[in-house]
This record gives sequence, structure tokens and C-alpha cells, in this order.
Amino acid sequence: MTYWHLFGNKDQSVKIANQWLQTGGKRWRPLIMTSVYQTLCNDKQIKEDIVRKLAVSVERFHKASLVHDDIADNDSERYGKPTLHEEYDMPIALNTGDL
Repeated sequence: MTYWHLFGNKDQSVKIANQWLQTGGKRWRPLIMTSVYQTLCNDKQIKEDIVRKLAVSVERFHKASLVHDDIADNDSERYGKPTLHEEYDMPIALNTGDL
């Protein structure tokens, strides 16, 4: 699954951010988001597309924090692969985390 429509364009930074978003992780945060919605919200006015975007946003925020955490801790691997700042470089990793 790609998330081009959530980022707004298809430049190199978006490509790297998309790849990073899809790398590793258990996806518990989006599952929790959708589970809370299903449990607490019986409002049919809220469209599933909105909930999906909120769930992806939670995961995006978490993945961004991992990029910055890897930089702060000077980690060289995440999910058994090079961290973004090791694979690309520091400015690209920072921009990806900020995106």
C-alpha cells in the first residue's frame, strides 16, 4: 500500500517516507485507533476513510519519532536494516522524519 495521497506529491522525500512507513513494525497503533473507534463511536456520520486517515496518521507520527530517536541515539540499525540516517544521510533522514 502506498500513501502518496496523504503526502500530497511524489517527490524523492515522499518516496523515502513511504518506504519507511511500510518498513517493519507491528502496526499496533493504527489497530488501537480503529478499535477505539469501533468500540466507542456508533456515529455513522464519521466515514471509514476519516478513521483510516487518523489510524495512518498515528503510525506516521510514531515512525517519525523513530527516525529522530535513531539519530539522537546514534543507532545504526532498525528492523535489522540500516537506519535512515545511515542509509541516506542526516539531512534526508531529518527531512523524512519531519515529513
